[in-house]
Amino acid sequence: MNNTELIKVVSKATKVDVDTVRVVLNSIIETIKNSLWKGIEVRVQNFANFTIRTRPEKKWRNPKTGEDVSLPKFYYVKVNISKLFRDKMKTKTVY
Repeated sequence: MNNTELIKVVSKATKVDVDTVRVVLNSIIETIKNSLWKGIEVRVQNFANFTIRTRPEKKWRNPKTGEDVSLPKFYYVKVNISKLFRDKMKTKTVY
């Protein structure tokens, strides 16, 4: 499901117009991104926790050329799915 489909489903379920749902969804996504950028963990109860993690600089050797290579420090988002959501997915048949 993409953003447009999600917006239509939420709009129909809540009986709120599509434009309002689009603004709210975009605002939620931007708030999550901005919070993570500032290093603030985001917790959505009964769904997931989002945190920024750092992978330190790593040195390795290219086996083909023997050249030493350095991978720079890397930031990524870690998503931990809540236990309640995981348990519900275990009992759900996905089609």
